[in-house]
Amino acid sequence: MKYIEVNNFFQNSDLIVDLSKNLDFYSFDKHPETTSIGRYAGKRSLQLHNLYPEFFESLCYGVISHLIDFSKVGSCDWRVSSYFSIVNSDDNVEDIAVIHQDIDVLYAGVVYLSKNLDINSGTSLYKKENKSYIKEYEFINEFNKMIMYDASIPHGINKFVDNRLSLLFFIKDLQYSLLTS
Repeated sequence: MKYIEVNNFFQNSDLIVDLSKNLDFYSFDKHPETTSIGRYAGKRSLQLHNLYPEFFESLCYGVISHLIDFSKVGSCDWRVSSYFSIVNSDDNVEDIAVIHQDIDVLYAGVVYLSKNLDINSGTSLYKKENKSYIKEYEFINEFNKMIMYDASIPHGINKFVDNRLSLLFFIKDLQYSLLTS
């Protein structure tokens, strides 16, 4: 799997946005969960499994169902981290690389949660040639669109704009067994 795009990912997307409204958000250097977070632009909430465990399980099931067919699976275990993220136009700072690869992550993904935002503020996938990056694919930022991609592919935000709310997820491990007939 190189990438997946799913429009209208959440059935009740406005409710999901409401979940983010009363949360505290932290820059990478002030985030209380420092052992599980790397350097990133913008601010992130605490991990969703701590904030909303039932929602988190539903999110994981919904995301992973685009990777495996649960009707053919006997057992499935995953290790996923997820956060709400808010990025603004002034969050593009020089000491944090915009184009990056996620370490110790199988798949990374975003659900865009801002309405009427610049569609060019999505995410791009790149390939590295010599010492430069060449854009291979661009996801446009559309409300309630879920994107997922191989986390080893260089990727980054296309354009920093104000109030870019998203839900980020990182699938770190995924193990399952198929049903036997």
